[in-house]
Amino acid sequence: MLAGASLHPRDRLVDGAGQGPRPRPAHGQDAEGNTMSDWTVDTLRELMDQRFADQEKAVQAALAAAKEAVAAALAAAEKAVVKAELSSKDRLDAHNGLQQQLENLMATLMPRVEAEQRIATNADKIDVLAARLDKMDGRSHGLSAGWGVLVAAMTLIIGVVAVYAALR
Repeated sequence: MLAGASLHPRDRLVDGAGQGPRPRPAHGQDAEGNTMSDWTVDTLRELMDQRFADQEKAVQAALAAAKEAVAAALAAAEKAVVKAELSSKDRLDAHNGLQQQLENLMATLMPRVEAEQRIATNADKIDVLAARLDKMDGRSHGLSAGWGVLVAAMTLIIGVVAVYAALR
């Protein structure tokens, strides 16, 4: 890797003037062969400040997105509540209409006790009329039989008169 060049974005710093990223300090070696870093307290502080600033921006963006999502969810919930209330009102109106129709129907119908009394009265009247028809039928049969006897008697008298007249 080249000294001063870094391939990873987290290893880049923004300089104090805000002029853009600058490469991470290169590693070197001291006279004894130990690896030395070009990092200083100031560069580490810059790195940490930059990371904290980036994290703060990310948190603010996440909070703003969450706030928008909550607002959208609340708006959708409010719409759903309004729709449910309208649906419930329509259902109650329909129920009230059916209940009114049922009450109107109940007002025009005859109570069961009264209907049974009228049926019993009609049955009694039918029985009286049937008895009357039976009597009338009996009378007509009696009259028919009487007319039959009368015609037979008349035929017999005419026959007797005819025989008497023929013999005389």
